[in-house]
Amino acid sequence: MNQNIHTQPETTADLGLFNQIAALDIEFDIEEDGRHIAEISALSGCMVYGATRDDATRRVQALALRVIADRLEHGEPIFDEPMADR
Repeated sequence: MNQNIHTQPETTADLGLFNQIAALDIEFDIEEDGRHIAEISALSGCMVYGATRDDATRRVQALALRVIADRLEHGEPIFDEPMADR
């Protein structure tokens, strides 16, 4: 059985969500002990530590995808603040 798998968004609304996710701002800081912190303020609770800035970036991006997926699955608002306010 052949199934079509769409890798492109099917509607402009889907594309808008993808653009919003790609545009999320990541804020960085470094603890006194050298750990790097990455946070996405538009998604409450989306903060991670990493050994390096790149490690923290990868971790916070992965966490953001999990948070967004969970909110979509439960019909909750995706972002804590409207994107126009960012």
